[in-house]
Amino acid sequence: MLSRGERIFWGGLAAVVIAGAAAAWWTADQWTPHAAPWAAQMWRKITRPGPDTLPRDRAGRPPPPAQGAAGAAGGPPAPAPQRQHPRGPGV
Repeated sequence: MLSRGERIFWGGLAAVVIAGAAAAWWTADQWTPHAAPWAAQMWRKITRPGPDTLPRDRAGRPPPPAQGAAGAAGGPPAPAPQRQHPRGPGV
């Protein structure tokens, strides 16, 4: 059983949530044009499948190298060159 203070708190919280939902519904024509693109983008980001559910060629990793002559002759890729500061190495 809830105490009197807890009932007042939870009842007030429910009233605030209901009033907020009613105000959002009542003013939806004002904020929907601004929020709809953001909400659509967030929905796409949240529901985007992970790399393990995508086809191999779309999983975000490169396809395996070809096993022909070019694939066998090449070793590991060369490391990327270090970028230098425009003013010189001592900066």
